[in-house]
Amino acid sequence: MPDPADRAAALAEGVRVTRPGGVLCAAAISRYAWPLYALRDGFRLSAERVASVTATFASGRGDPVGELPMAFSHRPSELAAELDEAGLVEVEVLGIEGPGWASFTPDLPSHRVEALLEDAIGAARLCEGHAEMTAASAHLLACGRRA
Repeated sequence: MPDPADRAAALAEGVRVTRPGGVLCAAAISRYAWPLYALRDGFRLSAERVASVTATFASGRGDPVGELPMAFSHRPSELAAELDEAGLVEVEVLGIEGPGWASFTPDLPSHRVEALLEDAIGAARLCEGHAEMTAASAHLLACGRRA
C-alpha cells in the first residue's frame, strides 16, 4: 500500500479487531531488498536500474524491478513507527529471510541446499537480536501487542 493513509487505516482496522493483549503482525517489503535481489539473481545494476532503486530508496515508493504494482518499501524503523502510531505496544520488527537469503539463488543445485541452509541458520543465529541486520532481509515482519 503506497499511501500512508491506507496503511494507517489497515492497521487501525487490525487493532480494532484484535482483542486486548492480542498480537497483530504486519508484513512489508524491505526498502533495501531491490539491490540485494539484483545481486542474488545476477542482474546488472544498469544506470536505469540504479536510478530506479535510488528513487525508491528516497521515497519508499515504486518497484525498481517492475514486477509489482505500485508498492511501498519500508525501513524497519518506519514500519515500527506505523505500528506504534496505530496504538500497539511492544513493537518488534524482524527480518523474515535472515542474512543468508541472498545465497539461495534460483539456480542453486539441490545438493548444495542442505549445507548452505545449515550455514544460513548459523549466520541468522549470530545476527539475532542485532536490529541493524533486519534491513538486510527482503521482507519484514512487525508484531505488536494491543494494550
